[in-house]
Amino acid sequence: MRRVLPPLLALFVGALTLAFTIGLFLHERDNEQARLRTVFDANARQAAGRIEQRIANYEQMLRGVQGLLSADFGLDRQAFEDYVDTVMAGPDAAGLQSVAFAQLVPRSGLVDHVGHQRMTGRSDYQVRPPGERAFYSPIVLVAPDSAANRHVIGYDSISEPTRRAAMLQARDSGNATLTALLQLRVDAGAGSKPGCLLYLPVYERGASVATVAERRAHGIGWVRAAFRVGDLMSTLYGEQGPGLVVRVYDGADTSDASLLYRSATSSDLGADTPEALRKARFQAREYVSLAGHTWTVQLSSLPEFERVHERNASTVILVAGVVLSLLLGVITHQLVTGRARAYAAAQAMTRELRESEERYRRIVDT
Repeated sequence: MRRVLPPLLALFVGALTLAFTIGLFLHERDNEQARLRTVFDANARQAAGRIEQRIANYEQMLRGVQGLLSADFGLDRQAFEDYVDTVMAGPDAAGLQSVAFAQLVPRSGLVDHVGHQRMTGRSDYQVRPPGERAFYSPIVLVAPDSAANRHVIGYDSISEPTRRAAMLQARDSGNATLTALLQLRVDAGAGSKPGCLLYLPVYERGASVATVAERRAHGIGWVRAAFRVGDLMSTLYGEQGPGLVVRVYDGADTSDASLLYRSATSSDLGADTPEALRKARFQAREYVSLAGHTWTVQLSSLPEFERVHERNASTVILVAGVVLSLLLGVITHQLVTGRARAYAAAQAMTRELRESEERYRRIVDT
């Protein structure tokens, strides 16, 4: 029993210290997890907030153009371009591709409208696509002035279902309305470049627009801002946090068909595949309401995010605690067995002394 007691005592001390170490390790690991989650959630909120603020900036800029056209419906092209160029020079317009005015033209006034536009220097002006419709909404003003932007002059925006839905909603509500995912006219035939249009109605100066009927009766057109989602996002994420994959979807659907934007991948090969993102340690979704439309901002973490933000304190505690537990067990074993070793040594010395005395006595007797 005495031989078994020292190892058991040493084992108990080591196990007790190891249990305390594991407790500290789990506590610190939970703290690290909570801190990483806090950092990740802050990035998600920041991503959604930046998008929301940028679209709000676009809307504010459009309201300036709306006021300009409401006050002077006969505004010439040069004045419009100068005003828009000045507004777009500011940082709030970063990512915008163009600003345009689409005039509302009834079928009965189409011939006069085309004739007026040709008299202003557009000899080849025509409303596209052709066809009989109750009313038209061709683009008559666009800025900045470029070959690509001039290509949209005369395009009847309301003839396309996605644009039409946003335009009518904007007219009836009096508020800015964002379209669903579409391809801009300047990108036609240039591959898939997800884009969106932001529409704001323009009404007759001084007209009452308190009701839907009045807004429909006094509408004269729409100002719209066009932007590619990739251009918008690139102006927001120049200093994106490492180890994060940002995806933006049109609406609440997160399928590839609704994907508007995907951030650049990290250096971790294969870490940004769909399967890897589904198994990401941290994931978050933010739903952003933008001018009557909804975008879903989805963030996923990569291993790089954890390497950058983790302090690894829990690992240090675990390694140090295991080593300390072993040392305490060894020291306890040495202390417990020290007395027994000292007693055994004393007995051995006593036996040797007695044997020496016995030999000496025999020598004397001899």
